[in-house]
Amino acid sequence: MNIYIMSPENLDRLAVLNTYTAFNWERTWGESGSFTIWAPLTEENHEFLIEENLVWPDDQLRVGVIEAVREETDENTGLPKITVSGRLIESAYLSRRIIWGNALLDDQPVNVITSLVKGNAIAATEENRRLGDIIWGNITIASNVPTQAVIHYCNSYGNLWEEVKGICLNSGLNLEFRYYNSGSLVTIFGVLSIGTNRTSSVNLSTDLGFLTDSLYITDSTDFCNAALIAGEGEGADRITAVIIPSATKKDRRELYVDARDLQKNQASSEDPMSDAEYALVLMRRGQKKLLDYQKYQSYECSLQLTGEEGYVFGKDYNLGDIITLTDNVLKVQLQARVKSHTISEDKDGRVDTLTFGTIIPTITSLVKRRE
Repeated sequence: MNIYIMSPENLDRLAVLNTYTAFNWERTWGESGSFTIWAPLTEENHEFLIEENLVWPDDQLRVGVIEAVREETDENTGLPKITVSGRLIESAYLSRRIIWGNALLDDQPVNVITSLVKGNAIAATEENRRLGDIIWGNITIASNVPTQAVIHYCNSYGNLWEEVKGICLNSGLNLEFRYYNSGSLVTIFGVLSIGTNRTSSVNLSTDLGFLTDSLYITDSTDFCNAALIAGEGEGADRITAVIIPSATKKDRRELYVDARDLQKNQASSEDPMSDAEYALVLMRRGQKKLLDYQKYQSYECSLQLTGEEGYVFGKDYNLGDIITLTDNVLKVQLQARVKSHTISEDKDGRVDTLTFGTIIPTITSLVKRRE
């Protein structure tokens, strides 16, 4: 694997990182990823390992943006060293934008994401809000993404990446920006994808890799399933909407949502909303707020690959796929998503680590605990 340092202006390759102590590259499903490079402070590293330059390991499809640089003297050797870190380009760049104004969209998640990214970053109406001189390709939708239920999206002035990430996590989607170089065309383009369900074909046991940690939690402390949303007005004249669950009695858990900021007379519109339109806006706010109060059920483990797993990562299953995982330490079998893939490289060689997590609530069975 070669690590290239590239220009953020035109994707020109500025240098190959020839001298480094360690390298860490993490891709996380639905949440982009990050990287860190530890290296001696040579003249070349000082020149090219600077903020905004791009990092591309040539066995990867994506690039990272250097966002933090630390130069110091090693306390053990007395030699100068440099550490740089950053995020992969989609999170690094999209987090620099907000949703400019009010976004009210009723569409499939992939279309909502595409509209938000294009309208606020790649093809923003105001040229100064676009992402720069790089040639940006289209956002393509992977062939395995099915038709999804329409979501009712409403936001004003939120951070673009946080909003995109939230939609991805709630919809099982992943947005990544990929680097493409055909010689005649050098570009960055977006891909929206969804993991493949391989639970019937891939059954991975933690016994076959090096299990570094695992954790299983259930918690319904803050769970709510009903909401009273209060909009404009005062006292008895305050306009409200109610989300009523099927659960009743002790199983009904109520939440109050203060939505006073939502007004019938929006600054961006000359005509006030009708009662029905305003009720729908309040309901959308309530539905979004309830997502923050779901039952919490989580399983997560990290597994260093040893080559003895019986299944080959990148061939039999990939980042974002859902597999069957058996944890013989916590005695649980479940359907788990491949949440992240981390490459760690140093003088001892390369280690690939996968992190798995549950898709709430898909625990399929508990392995009988041994006495």
